[in-house]
Amino acid sequence: MKTLLLLRHAKAGVGAPDRERGLTGRGRRQSAAAGRYLAAEGLLPDFVICSDARRTRETLDGLALGDGPAVRFTPDLYDGHVPELLGLVRGIEDAGVSRVLVIGHNPTISDAGRHLAREGEPASLSRLALGMPTSGLAVLKFDAADWGAVSAGTLTRLLRPADYPEAD
Repeated sequence: MKTLLLLRHAKAGVGAPDRERGLTGRGRRQSAAAGRYLAAEGLLPDFVICSDARRTRETLDGLALGDGPAVRFTPDLYDGHVPELLGLVRGIEDAGVSRVLVIGHNPTISDAGRHLAREGEPASLSRLALGMPTSGLAVLKFDAADWGAVSAGTLTRLLRPADYPEAD
């Protein structure tokens, strides 16, 4: 069984070149709340794939995952689309990695969730169809022995920033 966590970066500011936009105060609170949620729910990742944009790196820092998971920063999540995201996930070779967190941008994060979520609670699937807000989290489970076999999965949770305790 494999678990994929798709997280859209937290709320970012405006005014800088897009790749260099950092988190707002609200975004820092959102990412910290998301990190507390992951820890409390036993959803800490074994491996993280993160866009190399400033706002995604700051979101990862705010999660406060410590030295636990290995992290791969990549520009492929900034400019890429679903095929690039799936290629990164399916390319994970470590059989001991059961939970992966991908931190990226819309529309790719929402599109990947919609592409992969074939089952789940109908209201959550409907909300996912509308797209993920900043700091939105989709948790997908796959009956797969390795990451190369990940395809259609079950959406087990879909969270908005307001769903995290102490998010704002």
